[in-house]
Amino acid sequence: MNKIVSPLLVMAISATVLTGCAPSAKHSPSSQRQTSSKKVSSESTRTTRANKKAPVATFANNTLTSSTGTIKITGQRQVASAFPNHQQLLITYEYSNQSTKQQVPSDLWSKHFKATQDGKNLVSGSLSLSGQNSDSDNDDINNSVTPVDAGQHVTVAAMYKISPSAGPVTLTVHVGQKNIGTTTLTINGNE
Repeated sequence: MNKIVSPLLVMAISATVLTGCAPSAKHSPSSQRQTSSKKVSSESTRTTRANKKAPVATFANNTLTSSTGTIKITGQRQVASAFPNHQQLLITYEYSNQSTKQQVPSDLWSKHFKATQDGKNLVSGSLSLSGQNSDSDNDDINNSVTPVDAGQHVTVAAMYKISPSAGPVTLTVHVGQKNIGTTTLTINGNE
């Protein structure tokens, strides 16, 4: 019996020892380095892709500069509204198309600007139906939705419904979720 148990015991011990010596993917330092290296490489690739997808934009001196165009805020004034008992803030700006194809100015505006007054989001306004807006105001509003050729420059306007007694309007400029600047616009019917 001793002769039978002895070989079985030797085989069991050998199998246990050999199993303990076999490299394990879970515990191998070289395997961990490869996994870490792949993870860093993957994160780097995602960051590079994100940087390529999200164009860089800056906002300084009331001018938004992005890879597709620039917007320079040139003025603001209170104007008549299409909505009874409401006023609007007309914001004029110069738009330059920096891309290689046609662009609509209001697309760049709506992508980067958010208007608030007294902590509340403002909604876009509409031209007065009574003809109280000047021809240049009408042209500027119409220019905001008219495609602009590559390399061209145009005067444009954006409009927001406001409450004249609620204080100044704040424009927050953002790229995605990141705020890159703000500007405060006074409400003044005489500008």
